[in-house]
Amino acid sequence: MIKCIDNDILIKEFLDRLNDRNNLFNDKEYEVVKNICDKVMKEKDEFLFECIKKYDNKEFKKENFIIDKKQLELIYNNLEQDKKDLITSAYKRIYDFHNNIKINSWHLINDNCTLGHRYIPLDTVAIYVPGGKAIYPSSVLMNAIPAIVAKVNTIVMATPTYNEMVLACAHKLGIECVYLMGGAHAISAFAYGTKLVKRVDKIVGPGNIYVTLAKKYVYGSVGIDSIAGPSEIVILANENANPRYIAADMLAQAEHDEKALAILIASSDSLINEVKESLKQLYDESQRKNILDVSLKENSCIIKVNKIQDGIELINLIAPEHLELMIEDYEYYLDKIRNVGAIFIGDYSSEVIGDYMAGPSHVLPTCGSARFSSCLSVEDFMKRSSIIKIDKTTFDELKNDAIKFGEIEKLDMHVKSVKIRK
Repeated sequence: MIKCIDNDILIKEFLDRLNDRNNLFNDKEYEVVKNICDKVMKEKDEFLFECIKKYDNKEFKKENFIIDKKQLELIYNNLEQDKKDLITSAYKRIYDFHNNIKINSWHLINDNCTLGHRYIPLDTVAIYVPGGKAIYPSSVLMNAIPAIVAKVNTIVMATPTYNEMVLACAHKLGIECVYLMGGAHAISAFAYGTKLVKRVDKIVGPGNIYVTLAKKYVYGSVGIDSIAGPSEIVILANENANPRYIAADMLAQAEHDEKALAILIASSDSLINEVKESLKQLYDESQRKNILDVSLKENSCIIKVNKIQDGIELINLIAPEHLELMIEDYEYYLDKIRNVGAIFIGDYSSEVIGDYMAGPSHVLPTCGSARFSSCLSVEDFMKRSSIIKIDKTTFDELKNDAIKFGEIEKLDMHVKSVKIRK
């Protein structure tokens, strides 16, 4: 079911394969996405509706394309009370966490010279919620709540599948409207705008390979959160860890997608054997064996290390989306972990709790991008402007050096701009 790697050569081969996991597309897929995006930009709603009928809903009707605030409210009101309570509970925890993130404009004043940064919320944001292999009401909450805390003026949403829980979450969050569309055509509609779809400032939210490539293609015309790949988990464990907890958490990630990645790094042979047995038992209970068969065999593994420090070095090389630490002395190792999206510590910090309820957004860097990027948060929905106010005294202190730079770069009007003030 899952391979076990216990020598340096095989570990290196596996890591080399992982380094290619950010190569998300082939030329054929890219060409499909490019053509869709370009045609939506040129032909607007006419081609957009063709795509919706072809890829999302053969029975599509234009009058059902937009679900407005009144319709969202009706859907929410008709929802069972226990589901309303679930949405409210998750909303509160996620909102409270992000509301504690303080991003304030600031400035320094020195001898009447003012320098600083001014933070401004984005005006319009689109949330993309996938609807293919599963439904994701949690993605509505995790993407939109940081934008709400940032005070984004208008939030809209796209999803290809009509689902009451997803739409009820949209109402709870005050989302302006929901467009029933998905895929690359939805991304390009938000990026370029059509008659019925307003152009936005930023698009956030996960999707399939075509959504991901479309976000990459339109970036520059619109902001995006990240180039998201398949879900990933790495678990670092010693001999005292619970093998059933580990197996369940590995399968929880592996069931997302055939390309999902689940890795156990362990320093104990007995634990590894127990985890392998637990994986077999829990696999038999799964309803998504067709996905697990591929993700466990092709993308996942158990790595045996001699000591925990060796595991830390592997983690920094892998740069995983999720990391679970099933070790007692985690505090000693925590500062040594540099490249990871989110860290879950101890038996009860299940990654699934983080997915749904803990508080921080579950939108995290994948494909090794934790080396240079971070989890989705309030600051992702704000932009920053510099403030520069120079008085004459400071100008006189800086002018000669500015002139020298202008002369070195052979930009004569830069030099003139300074000299004219002398």
